[in-house]
Amino acid sequence: MQTRLTRPGTATLAAAAAVLTLVATLVAIQAWSVDAAPGDEDSTYVPVSPCRLFDTRPGYEPLEGKKTPLGPGVFSVHTQQVTGFVGNCVIPSDAVAVAMNVTITNPTERSNLRIFPADLDVVPTVSSLNWLADQAPTPNKVDVRLSPDGQIRLFNAAGTVNVLADVVGYHTDATLLELGSRVATLEAAQPFA
Repeated sequence: MQTRLTRPGTATLAAAAAVLTLVATLVAIQAWSVDAAPGDEDSTYVPVSPCRLFDTRPGYEPLEGKKTPLGPGVFSVHTQQVTGFVGNCVIPSDAVAVAMNVTITNPTERSNLRIFPADLDVVPTVSSLNWLADQAPTPNKVDVRLSPDGQIRLFNAAGTVNVLADVVGYHTDATLLELGSRVATLEAAQPFA
């Protein structure tokens, strides 16, 4: 017995379109409702011009900070300050999370990088970036909650690897109205050209 394939009717296509529209609407509504990383309040995402937060390679900007590759394991976990004037970035103290483009270079073994808030006592099992030995420089976008003092930690599972990170934005507990007030204050303080 053979089964015939038939084209769906107009009613079937209309029903499928209605379901897709409903799903797209629910996704769009959910996308605008972002829970703040540390609690139940909403946070506001603030994009910034990309700035280099850190680079563990010696001789690369910024010149300060850790300038050696990350070693393996829990005894080589690196704590990195994010808020304040760090590297080429200025991230406000009320930031609760940060969005970064993180790149690894010169990996010596197959491994992974885990980036997490500095106030966690246990290294998470989920990785932010994975690579093979001698892999070409590899980037990944990473969003991570900050500890109350504005820090993150970096954990490399095996071998050594250089890591650099460019901040592209941060999350703050401030509302859009509060942020608008800050911008208006800054603009008012600017001299006329």
